[in-house]
Amino acid sequence: MIKNRKLLIGSPRMARARVLPISTAGSQRGFKSDLKTDAASCLAVTPLGNRNVQKPTQFQNTYKLQPEQTFIGVEIEKAVEKILADFLYDKDYEPAECKLHSQLLSSRILDEIKTMGYQKFKMVCVVSIGSLREKPGMQFGSRCLWNKETDNFISAKYSNSSLFAVAMVYGLFYD
Repeated sequence: MIKNRKLLIGSPRMARARVLPISTAGSQRGFKSDLKTDAASCLAVTPLGNRNVQKPTQFQNTYKLQPEQTFIGVEIEKAVEKILADFLYDKDYEPAECKLHSQLLSSRILDEIKTMGYQKFKMVCVVSIGSLREKPGMQFGSRCLWNKETDNFISAKYSNSSLFAVAMVYGLFYD
């Protein structure tokens, strides 16, 4: 039988491989291969399944250079001040918790802005929390490269007896 196999298969590599029929490829659980003589232990052919894989929809560029809705700073600033006040009104300054609080506040602010319907804007929110008891002198600065006609930012502040918070939200138009 091996002689017939060598006659049917022209490649020396294929002569060493064991080719199993489709019906028995998955059922050979107790199959032992001899690694000294076999380059490949077995070749199993599996069905490809459903070939109707749906590709993600790709939209054409609109080539609109101006946003449909402009970045309204007053509306966003009021929403950010409300979120800061609601979250921080009963909190005391704890250095270990401030990192988590600033991350939570930032995600809440971004979630609120998403509900306002600013499409085609990349929103960036930075929240900083500090202590008032240590009498800090802080200055916040930022530099961005943007289009002054479409991009904008707001800054909102909140303080209670033990901490202060500054939230900066940047709205950058993209297409």
